[in-house]
Amino acid sequence: MKGTFAENRPFIEYEYQYPHWDEASGLPADQLQLALRSFINDHLDLPMPILRAKAFAFLLEHVQIEINPHTLFADKLNLGINYSDYAGQDLFANEMYHRFHREVLSREMPEDFARRNQAEELGVCTADADFWHTLPEWPNLLKLGFRGLLRRARNAMEEKRAAGTLSDQQENFYQSVIISYEAILGYIQRLYKASLAYDLPEYTACLRAISENPPSNIYEAIEACLIFMNIEEIGVERARSLGRFDQLYLPFYRNDLQSGTFTLDEIKDILRYFFMKLQAGRRYADQPFAICGADEDGNDATNELTLLLLDVYDGMGIHNPKIHVCCSDKTPKAIILRVLDLIRRGNSSFCLINSETVCRGYEKIGISREEAQIYVPFGCYEPILMGKEEPMIGASWLNMAKAAELVMNGGCDMKTGICMFTRTPLDFSSYEDFEQAFYTLLGDIIEFTIDNILKQDRYHMLINPSPIYSGSLTSCIEKGRDIFDGGTKYHNTSIKCCGIATVVDSLLMV
Repeated sequence: MKGTFAENRPFIEYEYQYPHWDEASGLPADQLQLALRSFINDHLDLPMPILRAKAFAFLLEHVQIEINPHTLFADKLNLGINYSDYAGQDLFANEMYHRFHREVLSREMPEDFARRNQAEELGVCTADADFWHTLPEWPNLLKLGFRGLLRRARNAMEEKRAAGTLSDQQENFYQSVIISYEAILGYIQRLYKASLAYDLPEYTACLRAISENPPSNIYEAIEACLIFMNIEEIGVERARSLGRFDQLYLPFYRNDLQSGTFTLDEIKDILRYFFMKLQAGRRYADQPFAICGADEDGNDATNELTLLLLDVYDGMGIHNPKIHVCCSDKTPKAIILRVLDLIRRGNSSFCLINSETVCRGYEKIGISREEAQIYVPFGCYEPILMGKEEPMIGASWLNMAKAAELVMNGGCDMKTGICMFTRTPLDFSSYEDFEQAFYTLLGDIIEFTIDNILKQDRYHMLINPSPIYSGSLTSCIEKGRDIFDGGTKYHNTSIKCCGIATVVDSLLMV
């Protein structure tokens, strides 16, 4: 690749907003969506995990791609995403998740689905399954590579078959993973062939390497990470953290410097191109990764790569990626001061998380500190135990202030007059009576939300099985079960209570 990062940056920063798709490489997004819809309609007799995997493979075979010769991370695919503000939904999400979410729930739980939609329209709450907050088990990708993950799924299926314990449900799961990872390898091969038309020897060699083997250096590791992230996110899943980056990539960093594979300046450039790829992609809510925190023995895991990441981030003038900092009394003061200095000078896309509070929270739900201390923040800043937990942190947004509005209007919506929940008096003899009515109504809303979420749980595998995400998770492969079908050790669902300050102000004014 020619030119410095500074010279190439203008060709990267807006590459998603102003793409140059290779028209000969596949179908334009609008035509691809119609072709995908037809493919899905022709295969509705398949079990949903297999249908999703085959639809995904069809898309990867026919999607347009582009190679940008001005960046080390040159690949992207045309999914019909609008990048004018932030990266929105793609055509696969529209044809798979949104379609089957509507069809399945309206067929299987029509009354409850109608009430769910009504509550959302009235601004009371949104009751959902959170398929979008995901955390792949990144160490497995870096250790095994794409081909190793594929081999692992095949071996697990054949071991169960040989033992006579392979159920039809498990076989469907394994086949969905195998089909999906074969499609990923086919996509990487497409990128490799396309790259040969450009003078990009490093990129071409990288693609060839990761198509056959696990990553062997930091460049290959980050390219594998980006490909996995972009591929997993075809649909509604979002890789809402790249993991504890300074610890995951430290072995590559040290080995590359020791072996002479890359110099320190070359690694800095790799990180600059990586950060700019995330910035250019206009990642929704910004793309997190984490630094610092404790290792499995409880020792501080901050290292030399931690500071290098901050140094490279400084001065780029970007807000994407978003950096989660896992803080404790063991975190070096120099790191905290460095982060605060970055924030003070306008690099404010940081979240500082108190690890002690996280560990105490996990202990309250019966998860030991030993397991909790290696948590990874993801999404906005919620914790997850990578590879062990299915955390549906965005299963609902509940509007607490709406309960105050309802109780002031006899339990009815002020605009429409609809009364979904407990009717309340129009007059109260005391504030205490009013407050009690508020809490009763709020409790009804909470119970409704929980009940609706639980009723949806049984239909997850008819709506959105996730073979790529699940294929990265050791527990899912061992059990032969999708992440959304009980494939992990822990299953935690949370409700986001919104408008707390507003409802407090409202109650104080009564």
